[in-house]
Amino acid sequence: MSSKEEILASIRQHTQARYEKPDLERMERLVYSDKVAQFCTISRAVGGEAVVLGEGEDLNAIIRQTYPDARRIASVLPEITCATFNPDDLEDPRELDGTDLAVVAGEIALPKMVRYGYRKR
Repeated sequence: MSSKEEILASIRQHTQARYEKPDLERMERLVYSDKVAQFCTISRAVGGEAVVLGEGEDLNAIIRQTYPDARRIASVLPEITCATFNPDDLEDPRELDGTDLAVVAGEIALPKMVRYGYRKR
């Protein structure tokens, strides 16, 4: 038996009460009239900052302006021309050590203690 299996067996053995999972289908979904504004509000509330780009604004200029001290900028996105390297080109993951900023594609999600950029489409 592997360590993982031993741990899970121990948890099962010591579980005194079991509960059914809730039916999430009946759960009412949150809906916001302005999702971007709500995202920005929540980002600020948790100590983050969301940057909403206007029409024609240069994302690379905003990145440089927001992170002036960033020397190692990683991105696989071709439109991020301020990136200093593509992490997919690295042979060893240890080469990521010292990365100041990673620019990735993503959808609006739960804001954490980081900055987000969002371009209106």
